[in-house]
Amino acid sequence: MRAKVRKVFKDHYDTGEDSHYEAQADADALFNRVAQQHDAVTFQQKPIQRALRQAVEQALPTDAAPVDEFGVMDTGKRQDKFRRHYQLDVASEFGKDDKKNAAIIIDRIISSNYQKDRKISRRLGMMGIDNDVTGLIHLIGVLDRKGRSLALKAIAEM
Repeated sequence: MRAKVRKVFKDHYDTGEDSHYEAQADADALFNRVAQQHDAVTFQQKPIQRALRQAVEQALPTDAAPVDEFGVMDTGKRQDKFRRHYQLDVASEFGKDDKKNAAIIIDRIISSNYQKDRKISRRLGMMGIDNDVTGLIHLIGVLDRKGRSLALKAIAEM
């Protein structure tokens, strides 16, 4: 948890050696202050994480990173990473490459506009995939390792 707080502060401060040490010192002070409020005998991780998240959000009110760093990621960011990874634009066209077609379909599922798209149903049929959960799992299996992890995380957050 201390490392996560340090990372949030490091990302918030400017680059440079002096700001690195200043960020680390501020993060350690905040972590120690929050940790001292909790009893070592009844140590539970979730309440401490909650208290740390609140303390970091108060210390860095304009930064969205604390929420992200403690486990809540904006699906839009994952979808953008996914699109960049497969070089997809918003209106990507289907082609002969099954991996790219799978990426286009997963991208549209993540953006929740696949239900109206007849091209997806037709393309799924051409790829020999049923339009159900098994088909979705097969599509995710077609992607490379990084694409699979991005797709699964983004879909899990929907």
